[in-house]
Amino acid sequence: MKAKGIILLGFFSFALASSFISCGNSGANTGGGGGQPQDPDTEECSDIKKMIVYIDASASIKGYFGDGSDGKFGNAITNLAQYKGLNSPVYFWGDRTKVNTSVNAKGGVNASLRARSGYGQDSYFNKMFESMAQLITNDSVDAACLVTDGIYGVGNDLTKKDSEHAVKTLPDFKGEIKNVFSGKKLAVGIFKLSGKFSANSKGYAYITYQNVNISPISIDNRPFYVIVIGKPGKVNSFAQNNELGADLSLVLGGHNINIHNSHKISDPKHFDKDNVWKGNKKDSKTDLCVSFPQCIGNDEYIKNNITVTLNGTKINNYTISNSRLAITEEIEKNAIVKPGKENEFKVIVANTIPKEWTNLYNEDDKNIKSNASIQERTFGLKYLLEGLLEGTGSDNLVDISFKFKK
Repeated sequence: MKAKGIILLGFFSFALASSFISCGNSGANTGGGGGQPQDPDTEECSDIKKMIVYIDASASIKGYFGDGSDGKFGNAITNLAQYKGLNSPVYFWGDRTKVNTSVNAKGGVNASLRARSGYGQDSYFNKMFESMAQLITNDSVDAACLVTDGIYGVGNDLTKKDSEHAVKTLPDFKGEIKNVFSGKKLAVGIFKLSGKFSANSKGYAYITYQNVNISPISIDNRPFYVIVIGKPGKVNSFAQNNELGADLSLVLGGHNINIHNSHKISDPKHFDKDNVWKGNKKDSKTDLCVSFPQCIGNDEYIKNNITVTLNGTKINNYTISNSRLAITEEIEKNAIVKPGKENEFKVIVANTIPKEWTNLYNEDDKNIKSNASIQERTFGLKYLLEGLLEGTGSDNLVDISFKFKK
């Protein structure tokens, strides 16, 4: 089963550049690449030929493959190792094991995980990501993957001094993640899966942000995540072709080649070649459209994050359907329009985390055993995702304008 509902934020190729076009002229040439050669890793997809897989060695993941679990965590590792027949190597990764503990992912991976020692290490995501990103920039691999519960945790020595240390340092955690990716022009794919978490045996527990062990505990649909780092074309290829069967998929980052007004195509019905309004009282509304690449997201995402303005004033005379924005703003009797001066429509689609992902956020897991509403949420995930977004993306997915005179 391929991943469902993939949304790509901040990832575009030159061929996806767009501008305002007439609603009646949707087939007009929007330019873009101009036939110039492109770096294959900035194109929409390029095959992964070498990959490496890491497993978070924190103690909090043990419940995913403990007695009574459903094995989905281990199955995801096997799936990654066998992606495209690459037989990629699999390693544990923590603050002590680094990359020197390998796992045979060809068969019986869950039993292998249960037998393995070395858990209970801190999840320094910034250090993990930094080393994974280095593998990409050095061309050692095309993609580096991490299988993790996504929980931000700090050491016992810190929580003994202040039980709220993890909560207080969440903003710093976000900044560290952002700094890892800033300026590197890499993409990150995040794939949310679910499995039964069973911590009913000795040495197995759910560990709260205060480093308190909760056991026994069993959660039927506990989320875990596959995080894939690579150049944009490689991550996009993985997002399109993997068979993880993820509940949610999100791709962040790229080369910041956002949709912009690099060239103008006028509305021949209402504007002449110099973008001077030629409508009249009987035909007094614009007929402008913007067609968005589907990689931006679905219509709901666009509606939730779009701002349309005329001369700096927000307007609502538009519709969004099938990734197309249609603006039907009154011009003839509009007090916002300045006769004889330059006027401007501006469209912005903000780069934000989709709502279905924000629903997974949690900043207090102390009562996870008794509070079912937080059992399917992840402590600190908001700051992890926002750090990735800000480090790999840009302020806006879309920032385009149309200037005219009346």
